[in-house]
Amino acid sequence: MNFRQALLRAVLAAAAVMLVFAGPSFGVSAATTSSHGKLSSFARATKPNAPTAAQRAAVRKLHAKVTWNSFGTAATLMRPGGYLTKQAAGATAVVAARGWLARHKVIYRLDSVRGLRVLADSKLTGGRGHAVTFQQSFKGLKVLNGSGLITVSMVPAKQLHRWKIGFASSTSVGTLHSTGGVKLSAAQAFVHAAGNLGLKTSLVNVRTQKVARGWTNLRVGGFRDIQHVRVGSYGLGRLAVPAYEAIVLQRSGSTLAFRTIVNARTGAILARTSLTDNFSTARIKHTHAVQTIPFNGEVPGTDAACDVRKGPFTAGPGVRALTGFAAATLQNNDIVFNLFFGASTTPLISADTGTSPEQFRYSPAEVGGGALQAARRANQPGFQRRDAAPVS
Repeated sequence: MNFRQALLRAVLAAAAVMLVFAGPSFGVSAATTSSHGKLSSFARATKPNAPTAAQRAAVRKLHAKVTWNSFGTAATLMRPGGYLTKQAAGATAVVAARGWLARHKVIYRLDSVRGLRVLADSKLTGGRGHAVTFQQSFKGLKVLNGSGLITVSMVPAKQLHRWKIGFASSTSVGTLHSTGGVKLSAAQAFVHAAGNLGLKTSLVNVRTQKVARGWTNLRVGGFRDIQHVRVGSYGLGRLAVPAYEAIVLQRSGSTLAFRTIVNARTGAILARTSLTDNFSTARIKHTHAVQTIPFNGEVPGTDAACDVRKGPFTAGPGVRALTGFAAATLQNNDIVFNLFFGASTTPLISADTGTSPEQFRYSPAEVGGGALQAARRANQPGFQRRDAAPVS
């Protein structure tokens, strides 16, 4: 199997979760019925941007095949039967990927690559390949809601410090104009998010706050689980709006779980995505539906123990993203949620916000079969997974 074939047959690994295969379009209107009423996923957005003549010309110069996202940037970029380049220069994969993006920044509507932060440099199974993922940020605030990511996949060339780039995938929002600073606190954002879901609470109910790995973890009266909030930015047209991402989880009889994006200046709700597994009631607006695969797992009651890998899972051509969500039965469990490529022991993504639930989102150009694994952090009681839910 050659390098490009290996890239297009990615293998996943995870456990105690739900795995979601999202097609080229993410227009899913999912209605979650609970004791709180019928709640739908939505995202506030402006009219999609079309790619410019300069972008199309840059793609033609590469003799590449491209698909475009709603921000008018390249969602997938590859050259059929070959490489985008065989001469990307760099002592490391990260340096080479950043340099290549700098030369082709017009395709991603970037004024500069200086604002791109390295999110991961993953070594691919079965060779010397790398998948380097960058995260966009504006005024130091990372883009939320699964956007602002660019992944460049490559393999070393025969010449020293030269790389062959197989393909690139992205949810790049381009260079946006930042609008003001953060005014609300994380606790205030959570109150807005919960209220939007019909859950009555107030700042008085927020008992403790702890910051870990970029997330503010809240203990809130009336909520069994720890609630998670993090600050970032949200692309709205050509503007970068300061925003909070709140994971609201309420398990009282039925499970209610939503990822909600809150305007950090006004408290307005910018997006809301159901994390529950009730996609059977969803009305799919596009021909490429979201496929959801639920499964259970159990981690032994010893420190740093792991569940067995789940899978492999197979995704057909056109799948653009994989998302998983896991919640432990015991709220105090600190789980780590890993996503693997093939038989590799090095995770492509390791979701660890310091508690439960955990979620990941991985969006290469295409994805193949895979497996999933959950592990328990040291000094935590063992858990038996009860609920798992997808994000789209």
